[in-house]
This record gives sequence, C-alpha cells and structure tokens, in this order.
Amino acid sequence: MAKSKEDFLLITCTLLKIVNLVDHYTYAHSLRVSAYCDLLAQALNLCPVDSKNLRLAALLHDIGKLGVGKTILCKQGPLNDQEWEVVKNHPILSAQILEQSRYFPHLIPILRHHHENFDGSGYPDGLRGETIPFESRLLCIADSYDAITTDRPYRLARSQDEALQELKLCAGKQFDPIFVPVFCKAIVTK
Repeated sequence: MAKSKEDFLLITCTLLKIVNLVDHYTYAHSLRVSAYCDLLAQALNLCPVDSKNLRLAALLHDIGKLGVGKTILCKQGPLNDQEWEVVKNHPILSAQILEQSRYFPHLIPILRHHHENFDGSGYPDGLRGETIPFESRLLCIADSYDAITTDRPYRLARSQDEALQELKLCAGKQFDPIFVPVFCKAIVTK
C-alpha cells in the first residue's frame, strides 16, 4: 500500500508505463487526453481543484487496459463480441485499481463512467444525461476526440475537422450537447 499520494501517483504512472509496453498507444493517448481535458477545464473556467482532478482522471482513465491484453488492444481488425466484452470491462478495472488508494476516492466514479453515453447507450452501467458524473462527460469528449485524430491498429487518424464534425454529430447521443461546442471552440482556438 502506498504511504502517500505521491507514492500512489508514482506507482500508478509506473503501471501506465507498463500499459505502454503492451500497447504503445495508451500511454501517449492518456497524456494527450489529459491535455485536452485541461483545455476544456480552462474553457469552462473550472476551479483549480476540479481542473486538477479532471486532468488526473484523464491520465488514469485507461489504466484498466492492463487487464485487457495485447492481443485485443493491438488487434488489426474488428473485435468479436467476446473481445468487445473484455474491452468494455476496462473502466471497471480502472476504478478497481484506484480503489486500492485512499487518496483519490473522488476519481473512481469518473474513471468508471468515462464510456457512458449521454443517451444511456454506453457502458458499464448505462447511465444517461446528468446521472453521468460531470467530469466523465468531459473526459468522454476529450477521449473520443483523441481516439478519432490518432492512428489506431484498425484505422487511420481522421483530420481535426472530421473529428469535430463527428463530435457535433454525436452531441446529445454519445456526448453531452452542452460541452461539445465548448470543446470544439477550445480546440480550434488553441
């Protein structure tokens, strides 16, 4: 058990680097998503504590991919139903890893619910609208933007314009429609 917040963060960052050994995408993705969350936090004028928590949650959001495995994470083609179920478990695993620390209980729901969709079609719990934690709704937008604009084993990156169009198209479905325009404006003006 880590004796301090700093020890726990060091252990967690080490785990993220281990994830990077399995899937080179995840660690860099987490860093970029954290930066996008910082941009969004600034655009929303979040208080420093909320901004810091959002950035930290973004950094840790995919740590549960340690339980997914390289075969699935790096698969070239589409996932089958069984593989998809394994991937859908990573937010739960991320939350369970964070439960091992007494220092960040407030981040656990953010990690668990970062793949919930605004219309209730997401996972793991099918939450909808404002029942999804505020920070999870922000993280979902930043996470998706980075996923769209980055090469993946199964597809090439799309342009910023295409990504922003996708976010706008999915506002009210996958994403909170209040925050999509804020994010889009922040990305364009950065």
